[in-house]
Amino acid sequence: MPRFLRVPFYDHAAEYREIRDAVDDAIRRVLESGRYEQADEVERFESEFASYLGTSHAVTTGSCTDAMVRALRCLDLGPGDQVATAANTDIACTAAIHRVGADVLFVDIDEETHSIDPEDLAARVTPRTRAVLVVHMYGHPADLAAIGRVATRYDLRVVEDCAVAVGATLSGRHVGTFGEIGCFSHAPSKILGTIGDGGTLTTSDPRIADRARHLNLYRQMQDLWSHDGDVRIHTGFRLVEEGTRSRMVEIGAAVLRAKLPYLEEWIEVRRRMADAYRERLAGLDVILPSERPGARHVYRNFVVRVPSDRDGVRRRLAEQGVETGMHYVPPLHLQPVYERLGGRLGDLPVTERVAGDIFGLPIYPQLSAEQVDGVAEALRRAVPV
Repeated sequence: MPRFLRVPFYDHAAEYREIRDAVDDAIRRVLESGRYEQADEVERFESEFASYLGTSHAVTTGSCTDAMVRALRCLDLGPGDQVATAANTDIACTAAIHRVGADVLFVDIDEETHSIDPEDLAARVTPRTRAVLVVHMYGHPADLAAIGRVATRYDLRVVEDCAVAVGATLSGRHVGTFGEIGCFSHAPSKILGTIGDGGTLTTSDPRIADRARHLNLYRQMQDLWSHDGDVRIHTGFRLVEEGTRSRMVEIGAAVLRAKLPYLEEWIEVRRRMADAYRERLAGLDVILPSERPGARHVYRNFVVRVPSDRDGVRRRLAEQGVETGMHYVPPLHLQPVYERLGGRLGDLPVTERVAGDIFGLPIYPQLSAEQVDGVAEALRRAVPV
């Protein structure tokens, strides 16, 4: 592939250029209003996003990490409790668990979906395990039906980390609506990203939604009223729980509202690109991502596995102008930050095997057909025969 056909792993500017007028109008609307916080852009996005997913409530936060912290707090998880999750994900998941004082229980993954293996989850549950934080990896839904059966058997609460899977569905139903709570990321690199950072918590339980909103305002409170005949007077507040101020800014919500109408179109473009990669890479000694029956993969990442010389293949791709990505490698149980948990090589054999040979190819709606062809051809030249 000629060097001038450079393919970056992400291209946020290209996305902006595609919908420049809609984004500019949204930003201008907020700036001209003079209302930069606690206005109506956030509330309108929450309503529109909940409607898109088919859930009752959406509560925006400053990040997906904050959404997960609030989710765990809303389920009253804390010291002495265990939360099961995968190790082939971002540290945000384990950080959220630790921020509420709970302990992490690492679970191995399914080799096909790269998400939690329900059988391994059942085998590792302990009397202290109270919840499972399910990560939908790379845009493919986890096996929520099987995980749900395990959760029912062991009385586990289910929280979904949908950071890289917005729009993914299982049997026509959106991820983020299966567990008690779903958590989404709107970081710029995500499928539905804003400027800066942002997250959303989703739920069909009005009590959880109400508590999450209060925790976003650094406190949960109750209004105090006095009554004198027919006169009702507000006399103050009763503070009942500390929170952390973590709200999406109005301008960020406005940008998400501008992008939301394009989301389905962008997902379909990603899916067509994934099909094009599969067609052009057929017969190569590379394990390509798959899609299970009934699932809709949204391909935030097109992650391939190269059984031999993964690092050499990536180097040869870079020499041809193709950027690639490494996703959550090494896995969390082998990272220095969690040495205190006693994780060892061999604890999660599937997770470790997959981590040894994966990397991501560029995939986003603004890639041209020529670039997709060029990436595929470059990979053919890079993989050992």
